[in-house]
Amino acid sequence: MLDYFAGSGTTAHAAINLNRQDGGNRKYILIEMGHHFDAVLKPRVKKAIYAERWKDAKPVSRESRLSHIIKYQRIESYEDALNNIEFNETEHENLLPDEHQLSYMLESDTKESPTFLSISKLQNPFNYQLNIVKDMQTQTQSVDLPETFNYLLGISVQIRQCLYDGDRRYLVYRGIVGQKTVVIIWRETAGWKKEDYERDYNFIQENKLTERADKIYINTDSIVPEAESLDPFFKRLMFPQ
Repeated sequence: MLDYFAGSGTTAHAAINLNRQDGGNRKYILIEMGHHFDAVLKPRVKKAIYAERWKDAKPVSRESRLSHIIKYQRIESYEDALNNIEFNETEHENLLPDEHQLSYMLESDTKESPTFLSISKLQNPFNYQLNIVKDMQTQTQSVDLPETFNYLLGISVQIRQCLYDGDRRYLVYRGIVGQKTVVIIWRETAGWKKEDYERDYNFIQENKLTERADKIYINTDSIVPEAESLDPFFKRLMFPQ
């Protein structure tokens, strides 16, 4: 079910109740904007999942008879992109005609802004942040770069794993793009040296993370055979020439 104007979440509520009644596996996609997403829509869907009937703001029965996961995403708005543009103070020689100077300066002086993803930031993919205006206040919020890449790549995710090698976190996706099996591996690599990449290779091999994969993407560098760094691919998708 697809509802472009989700409102208070009636479409989701109906799908949840029908699944509860006949054991179905109906899915829904809701699209909505406005503050009532947090105030009305999300609470209603959560209540519908928790219990079928409510009275006086309390569930009549705590027997849900339903297994359900909600996944919601906030899309970066035009205003958010503008709010994250930062200008570097540089001096420009008057080498370009006046009508081209503004465009040239905007591109060169704002290239390090958070709104334009810096490939160097992919060394710490789990800590990328943007300034988001919410309730008339600017708040720093984390951006899910792995999920963003999944949508850019168009992968149908089948398996998502979070693994640890000591204090190192690995986020691994396995899925299908077209007719090919694709594996995407994310980890933090800031400050890594040769021995760190060797340890990284051994961990990936021991856990068979790339087994039977037609295509392998890994953020930043690696010594994994046939693996392709997703950094330039990420940049090409987000900022096509």
